[in-house]
Amino acid sequence: MSLDADERAALEEERDFLLASLDDLERERAAGDVDDHDYRTLKADYTARAAAVLRSLDRTVDAGAATPAPRSGRVRASSRGRRIATIAGIALVAVLAGVLVAQSSGRRGSGSLTGLDVTAASSRISDCQELEQAGDADGALGCYDDVLDAVPANVEALTFRGWLQVRQFDAEDGLADLDAAIQLAPEATAPYIFRASGRARSGDAPGAVADLAAFYANDPADDEAELAAQFSETIVSAALDACIDGDVEGTLPVADVLQCYTDVLEVDEGNAPASIYLGWLIARSGVDDDMALQRLDDGLAADPSISAGYVFRAALRAHLGDIEGARADLETFAGTDAPPAQQAAAEQVRAAIDAGEDPLPARPGQ
Repeated sequence: MSLDADERAALEEERDFLLASLDDLERERAAGDVDDHDYRTLKADYTARAAAVLRSLDRTVDAGAATPAPRSGRVRASSRGRRIATIAGIALVAVLAGVLVAQSSGRRGSGSLTGLDVTAASSRISDCQELEQAGDADGALGCYDDVLDAVPANVEALTFRGWLQVRQFDAEDGLADLDAAIQLAPEATAPYIFRASGRARSGDAPGAVADLAAFYANDPADDEAELAAQFSETIVSAALDACIDGDVEGTLPVADVLQCYTDVLEVDEGNAPASIYLGWLIARSGVDDDMALQRLDDGLAADPSISAGYVFRAALRAHLGDIEGARADLETFAGTDAPPAQQAAAEQVRAAIDAGEDPLPARPGQ
C-alpha cells in the first residue's frame, strides 16, 4: 500500500489530533472535568482510532522499506551526539541549480510580471551565482534582490537568496525566503535541503530532519540524494538527541516526539535508536502493543548494542504475559555496559516481574 503526499499528511494530522486528544483527556480527568463513564468511552474511541491511523502509516513505511533499489545516498546513521557540521554551499548550488531552473521555468511559463520574463530571470540568476562563486556575496545578494523585485514569485531566486542569507547574512531572513519557496513549490527538492541546513545551523534539528524527510519524499535525483547524504547523518544524530531528550524528560509534546522519530525513519529507514524509542513511545501510549513490539524487535535486530532497548522490550513482553522473553531480555541487558539510570530501570522491571506486577509504566487511563 502506498499513499500520496496529501493522504499521508491527512493521516499524520489525524494522528497528531488523536494523540493530543488523549493527553487533553487525561488533563480533563485529573481536573474533574469529565466523569468516569465519558472518560472510558472517549479514551477507547481515541485509542482505537489512533491505532488504526498508526497502522496505516506504519504499513506504508514497511512497504517503502521493502521496495527494491532504495534511493542512493540515503543516510545510514545509528550513532548519536555528533554536532552539526558546516555544509559547503557552493557545491550544493552547483549540483541543484539545473534541476531548480527546469522546475521553475516549466511551472511559470513565459509571462512577465514587471518586464522580466522567466528565461531572462533564469539567465540573470546565473549571473548572481557567478558573483556568489567569485566571493562577492553583497553583489550576489543585490543581484537576487533585482530578480525578485521583477519576479517576486521566482522560486529559484527565493531559494538561492535564502541559502545565501542563511550562510552569510541574516539566517532568519534566509529561512523566510526558503519558506516562501516551499510554499510556492512544495514538490521541489533544493529548498528543503537548504532549509534543513539553515534549521540545523539555528539549532532546530527536529525541523531540519523534517525537511530531509520531505526532500526524500519528493523523490530527488541520485546526485542530489548522494550530496544530501554527506550531511544527513549529522542532522539525524542531532535530531535524535533532541527527540530522545525531549521524550525522556517530557519537555516535548507526544505528537512532536512521534513526528520526529517518524521523520528520522523516513530519512534513515533502518535507524535503530529511532525504531526502539518509537516502539517504546507506542508501548507507553497503549495504542498498539504489536506495533510497539515490532519496532523494538526491528531496532534491536539492527543494533543489538542499544542496551535501553532490552529494558523497554522486557517491560512490554512482561505486560503481554511473555515472562520468559522478558527475563531473557533482562539477562542480555545484564551483560551490557549500561549507564546507572538504565540499570536502575532494569531492576525496577525485574522487581515488578518477581512480584507478579505489570512493569509497564501506567498508560493513559490506567
